[in-house]
Amino acid sequence: MSDVSVKRPSTWARWSWVPGVSVFAAVAAINLVLGARVDYAGFRYLWQHLSPEVLREDFAASIGALHIQPPGFNALLAGIDVLGGASELAWTALGLSIGAATIALSADATRRLSHSPLAGLIVGLVLALLPSTFLYAIWPSYTAIVALLVTLSAWSLIAALHGARSISAPLGYLFLSGAAMTLLFLIRASYAWPLVLAWLIVLAWQARRLNNVKWPQVWLALGILALVVGTVQVRAFVTFGTWTMTSWSGQNLLNAALGSQATSRQALQQVVSDPCYAFLVDRSPFTPFAPDQVPEPTATGCALVPYEPSADAPTALRVERWPVGQYNFNNEGELAWAPYWNSLAFRVLASDPLILTRVIAGSVDQRGSFEVLLTRSDTYNQVRGNWETAGAFLGKLWPLSVAWAPVVLGITYLGGLVLLVTPALRRRVPRGYWILLGSATTVLLVNLVAEYGENQRFRVEVDPLLAILAATTITVVASPLFSRRGRVASELGNSPG
Repeated sequence: MSDVSVKRPSTWARWSWVPGVSVFAAVAAINLVLGARVDYAGFRYLWQHLSPEVLREDFAASIGALHIQPPGFNALLAGIDVLGGASELAWTALGLSIGAATIALSADATRRLSHSPLAGLIVGLVLALLPSTFLYAIWPSYTAIVALLVTLSAWSLIAALHGARSISAPLGYLFLSGAAMTLLFLIRASYAWPLVLAWLIVLAWQARRLNNVKWPQVWLALGILALVVGTVQVRAFVTFGTWTMTSWSGQNLLNAALGSQATSRQALQQVVSDPCYAFLVDRSPFTPFAPDQVPEPTATGCALVPYEPSADAPTALRVERWPVGQYNFNNEGELAWAPYWNSLAFRVLASDPLILTRVIAGSVDQRGSFEVLLTRSDTYNQVRGNWETAGAFLGKLWPLSVAWAPVVLGITYLGGLVLLVTPALRRRVPRGYWILLGSATTVLLVNLVAEYGENQRFRVEVDPLLAILAATTITVVASPLFSRRGRVASELGNSPG
């Protein structure tokens, strides 16, 4: 198929993202006046974060010794920490800028993909009014950043396929899409290297369908990104023995299986007879050992391999540097146990493959992860503080929060099914739609099986992408109706008066 020819959009169409950003600015101003604040100092001590003191004393070695998360977000925190007392103001400005950029990209991506400026305008306005957009923008976590990068990656692909005119534009957009996905790999562990490399391959495949893109340039541009991903992952494997950018894989899966009651400790004990695994079954997957608290191998039956960080950064691993009552998961003890958690998780899943189905579906007595996914993300416990301070305004928008996930997911997937089984509609589906739907589905499945209890929080990362897909689905399904109306209007206009 040749490259798509796109008419130059009108001025108002190109600026259809502005109303959404303007409304978001007003929403943010109202919430800040009502008392919403960034608790930057408090949230600096989440499990995934290295302490400010450690990062300040030896940044490179500390980042090099981080095995529970990719290094990108902690590197950003180190930059914010440098500002000292201005850190809260800096994160507020950064977070609100991220939220505004996400809205702008979502609106413009919708306009380009659906060829409907009105659809783009509506998506921008809805995201601006959705309480979670503001709440997660000022929450000092990677959620809003991931949402921005997911949206940027989608927008860049859409821009490459719809409307790029100059010789260099399509390649630049494809590279930007790949670069955004590479940054996701460096920030969020669920964007593991197979997913990122698959995305780069998809971009290369799409490039071959564009007439004005040269293959050597494509391979060079995307090959550089693949090299970055491969180098970072190989380094993590050699240093930590992890196949992804986190040592928590097994713990996440077991935590989901136990938390959702898809299995029980009694069932796990019947699966594993090895004393080492029996010892782990008696513990919670996220009850950490300090380095000096790791039991002797003879007491557990586990032959632990001593861990020596290649970065030689003991300050980055000392649990005593953490505030009283807080746990530092990024220590030698936790890494030494990681292979056993991983092995236990795979043994349990192999013994009962339906566990993951029960995690997602739940039971009569316990919610499954899909039900959690459909709940309100704005009442998640770690953003509730700002919900309560700004509740006089945000509280009036609660129906939008309640309806958001069921409606947007229902439109996207039920509507997508209609498009798939209806040949006349399937021919109208814009290029890139199925790619984006597949990527959203992949991310949601990872969320459902590995993030039990926080599924609504992690859904926020793809909410803008779901909005783009839902709006495009509606425009494609409704397109025959608009075509008929256009023909009728044309016939009436041409009829003799």
